[in-house]
Amino acid sequence: MSESNSTGPLGKEDGLTVRDSAITITEKIIIGILGVILVFVISVFVLQLKRQQDLIANGADPFLQLFVDNRAKWESQHIGHYQMYVSDNGGGELSMPILVEVQDGNVISVVDAEGKKVLFTDEASRSHEHLFSVPGLFSYILETYSGRPPSIQVSYNPALGYPESIYIDPYSEPCCQDFSIDVRDFQILP
Repeated sequence: MSESNSTGPLGKEDGLTVRDSAITITEKIIIGILGVILVFVISVFVLQLKRQQDLIANGADPFLQLFVDNRAKWESQHIGHYQMYVSDNGGGELSMPILVEVQDGNVISVVDAEGKKVLFTDEASRSHEHLFSVPGLFSYILETYSGRPPSIQVSYNPALGYPESIYIDPYSEPCCQDFSIDVRDFQILP
């Protein structure tokens, strides 16, 4: 490729090569795509915000409505076999994160961060049963919310509806009793 020695619109040499022009076009395409994505994300956010405002105006509980919508989304997927990593920074005896596998509603495997299989007969596993499946997480959220903690926040997977992050501050005092449960690397298995 050779440089262009043509005179630009202001009478100066533009010094552009054919490659420079291609990069400029590519950059324009990327900027255009990013613009479309940004408009889409903002539109979705505005629609969700409007929906929450409508729910509040109509006396509905936005937390519960979001919970019901996402649980229905999850249940409509009919996912029979999946695995996920779950971590709970609220303490406990299990080494986090745990890898959980569920098939047809039954927990078939739980392995802690040290690679040890978690037995369902010990106290540590019984105190963490809510972490072992998506329905268990939904039940835990609803049970915790019904106790009216000072703060509970849940974010859901937008495509499948399962809880991705749960933050709970169970007491206004004493300080520092808050904890979170996080789900990552969710995989649908054959």
